[in-house]
Amino acid sequence: MDTFIMIAVSVSIFFLSYSWFLFIVRNASSEHHFLEILRQPLAPVLCLGSICFLLAHIVSKGQLDAIVYLPLRCPVIFILSSFALLILLKKTASNKKQYLIILAFTLINTLCLPSEINITDNILPPLAEKCALALLWSLFAFLYFTLNGVEGVLSLQTLSIALGVMVLFALGMISGLDGFYSCIDIALFLGLMLFTSFPATLKLSVPDCRIIGFFIGWLGILISIEGAGSCFIILSMYYIYETAFALLKRLSFQDQFKRLVNNTFYARLADTGVSPKNICRFVSRLNLVMIILACFQVYAPNNYTLIIFSVFMIFWMIGKVMSTQETNNHLLLTGSLISFLKKNKNNPPIQEKKE
Repeated sequence: MDTFIMIAVSVSIFFLSYSWFLFIVRNASSEHHFLEILRQPLAPVLCLGSICFLLAHIVSKGQLDAIVYLPLRCPVIFILSSFALLILLKKTASNKKQYLIILAFTLINTLCLPSEINITDNILPPLAEKCALALLWSLFAFLYFTLNGVEGVLSLQTLSIALGVMVLFALGMISGLDGFYSCIDIALFLGLMLFTSFPATLKLSVPDCRIIGFFIGWLGILISIEGAGSCFIILSMYYIYETAFALLKRLSFQDQFKRLVNNTFYARLADTGVSPKNICRFVSRLNLVMIILACFQVYAPNNYTLIIFSVFMIFWMIGKVMSTQETNNHLLLTGSLISFLKKNKNNPPIQEKKE
């Protein structure tokens, strides 16, 4: 397919999604029951994304190259699963039940993949491989809400993953079909980011975040089929880091670590006084490094060296930011103390007279 057509479709989707998000914000207080469905925060993502995914899949058979051609049932089942999750997760309050629902739908989607797909190079039998994929996909989606503690971080991470996949397409690592999917995701989540960034006019609930994780996880499954699974891990490394450390703190069973969102690095930065804009700037720089490493992974001799290196890079960058912020806080505290002492230098405290 012509690159110009892909860009034109993506730009059109962006303006349509932006207009829909604007409609949601302006009609937030409407009492019309019919508008309740259209005012869901993820309604533009699911509706516009579903239409475009189906169109991309239909034209892919004749025009877009693909290493493994997916039958029409795969995008159809994924789209139906996304809408079913939107309904079921909103009505289910229990986290355990929500995870089981997500696991069931990820398992249905992976079992519908073609039998010739082989992601693990015959390390696992086909059925075990699909079950393992469903387990990883469900965990990826279920824990995605850990990035929703500061306005804009979750949307920025999602957009960064889609941008990274598009760069992989530009390098010829993945097929035109997955490249088209990534362009659609970029258009949708760019519109979402404009409304969920600080100051946010659109709030995402925990079920909304999990549906976004389910949505972007499907893109990871598709590029993993084409041999770019290690690249997707690198692109998602910041999310993996935050979630892993939040879970490790949660396992300490201390009261201050009960909420996963509060255990994240960006939440600690926010507690030290860093603004949401500066936090998002740092996350964007970190994700830019991950995109560059994912590009190098295309030419790497194995699938694990750059993944390990990306882990050390995140440790180093986050450690550097935390040490700098602590130093700035100490300097600010010292400056405040010096100013206080100077003001009270000529005004000694009044001593009480002894009776």
